[in-house]
Amino acid sequence: MNHTDLTRHFKYVKKTSEYYEITLNIFKMIQTRHRVEALTYLLELLDAGIHYNEICQEIFRPLLYDIGHLWESGMISVAQEHHFSANIQFLISNIYIHITPALPHNGRMLAACVSDEPHDIGLRMISDLFDFEGWDVLFLGGNMSKFHFLKEVRDFKPHICCLSYTMDWNFLEVVDWIQTARAAVNYKIEFIVGGYNIDNRADRFIEMDVKVYQGEIEPILLAAKQFLQSSDRA
Repeated sequence: MNHTDLTRHFKYVKKTSEYYEITLNIFKMIQTRHRVEALTYLLELLDAGIHYNEICQEIFRPLLYDIGHLWESGMISVAQEHHFSANIQFLISNIYIHITPALPHNGRMLAACVSDEPHDIGLRMISDLFDFEGWDVLFLGGNMSKFHFLKEVRDFKPHICCLSYTMDWNFLEVVDWIQTARAAVNYKIEFIVGGYNIDNRADRFIEMDVKVYQGEIEPILLAAKQFLQSSDRA
């Protein structure tokens, strides 16, 4: 892999962030194929008191956005984008097993990416954060079929449904899933939508009474809890 200093093209990883140097270190370890060293580095940060929430929100989220930006700008290839994404997925999975989530005491949350949308790392992080807050999480992952999504909505009966998409051409697919799911059940579900291009469509989703995740997880967790408290479903 070309070891050109891609970090000077970063758009989302900000130099003003207190996590800037940490993020650069992780990026360079992945770029040079030292993922075990990157994992050791992150576990040491956890031992030092950094929270999983911070790793997800302040390090991996902007880094994933910049990896997408580098690919869209033609500065890295599809293969390189997959390399970075796969290794971040590896790090998330291995960090997760070192965290003890709360016992389920909140409601049910279902998470999925629409059909033809394989990018599910961000959704995985959101699902983990709901899990740690005591939600019963059903994570369906990327490229889910509409048929099976609707089946799980009926069977699992989620209070909260998180949908994610990265490529903007999937916007109408997300809208269709929300409308179809609402029509398929006789109870209200709180929908939350997020993804790389969400800022371009935030107003449209808000008009649909859909919560929009734009990088801050605390308001989303609070809104989910408030919805649960107002819900009369078990």
